[in-house]
Amino acid sequence: MEFLDRFVKETQRMHSPSFQTARNARKDVVLPGGYLVPARAVVIPCFPSLHKNPAQWENPARFEPDRWADKAVAGKAMRNGLYTPFASGGRGCVGFNLALMEIKMVLAELVYHYRFEDASTEAVVYDPEFLVVRPLNFYATPTKRTEWPSASKGGTKKKEEEEVHGVEGGLDDASR
Repeated sequence: MEFLDRFVKETQRMHSPSFQTARNARKDVVLPGGYLVPARAVVIPCFPSLHKNPAQWENPARFEPDRWADKAVAGKAMRNGLYTPFASGGRGCVGFNLALMEIKMVLAELVYHYRFEDASTEAVVYDPEFLVVRPLNFYATPTKRTEWPSASKGGTKKKEEEEVHGVEGGLDDASR
């Protein structure tokens, strides 16, 4: 499940679900570079640009779930406003944790029960007028699984203990 968490975070970084939220500046602010934002001006951050900023992310255009292997990366990115898949602060999405739990549950169920194949006939084109990244011509074909892939090499702690101690199913030969 750790990889699933990293996969979801990287998907949200690459394809932010958050709509561009607008805020009103409380007072005059001068941004780096000398840009003046006057009081009461509407400020609209572009989340996809924050999530793909090459000054902040190594290989920002590359899908790399393992960039989230270090648990501190997400916290630091959120604190610095570099990772905001559901906006942030007091006006961030109140359903953030619920949404994360739901997407992980749904993805796990879908991948367990179906195999997906790219059915697109041409390169994917994204809607240039939509503020959140949305493909216009991406198609996938689900096929119900009848066989499942073998367990990953890492396995579970219980499985590792069974291999180390020669115990299968939690019972040794004398207990059977």
